[in-house]
Amino acid sequence: MTSSGKVWQDARQAESYLAHSRGAIPLAEEQLRLAVKIAEAMTTKVERILDLGCGDGVMGLTMKERWPGATLILADFSDTMLDAARKRCTTAGVDADIMMLDYSEPSWPGRVAGRGPFDLVVSGFSIHHQTGGRKEEVYGEVFGLLAPGGAFLNLDNVSSPTEKLARFFERDFVDALVSGRVRRGLVAEREAVFSEWWTRRQEDLSYCSPLEDQLGWLRKIGYLNVDCYFKYLEFALFGGSKPTAEPGRDDK
Repeated sequence: MTSSGKVWQDARQAESYLAHSRGAIPLAEEQLRLAVKIAEAMTTKVERILDLGCGDGVMGLTMKERWPGATLILADFSDTMLDAARKRCTTAGVDADIMMLDYSEPSWPGRVAGRGPFDLVVSGFSIHHQTGGRKEEVYGEVFGLLAPGGAFLNLDNVSSPTEKLARFFERDFVDALVSGRVRRGLVAEREAVFSEWWTRRQEDLSYCSPLEDQLGWLRKIGYLNVDCYFKYLEFALFGGSKPTAEPGRDDK
């Protein structure tokens, strides 16, 4: 388990993220809609879905809404996040297998392998908590769990390519956090919001990796159709698909 990952077992940190940061992500609904379209384009069937580091389950449930007949596993290692996922499932009237799972441990695939192979593995704003080397390993472990023709979509934080762009992202996202709090009728002094966010960023986001590196890891592992399908500053939707067992079909 990474040191940054341990922070999310602190209920206060997890609750603060769910209450303030998650809903402030710019173009969040558009990102989820695009993720569904990409999954539709890259898969021929979706019968089994895994949401890795599910948080409140929003990404997995978005896929479940598109493929209501699919089985869904929502996996996280934060009790607070899993409680939020249960509540979201109850509200949506969705049946999902909610699982405590720490994918920073290389043994994690054994916990879910019996439920696979998966036609779709998704992850939202979670894998960036792992070091660069561990990210690459996780991508390989996911590849091993995918069915032929299955897809992996990662909606996550990536590092800014320059310090100037990093500073711009910081200002832009803090503005979004402030606006989100004001919409909910909360006091939102910008300096205090920035201080709170910056402290958490230093603790939790220190492992963000360059997007180009991560696309390279996916290609090296053997994923096809690797691309960044959406990017807004440090927020990126990227992934790829596992080759099918049918020669000539993967490029169509």
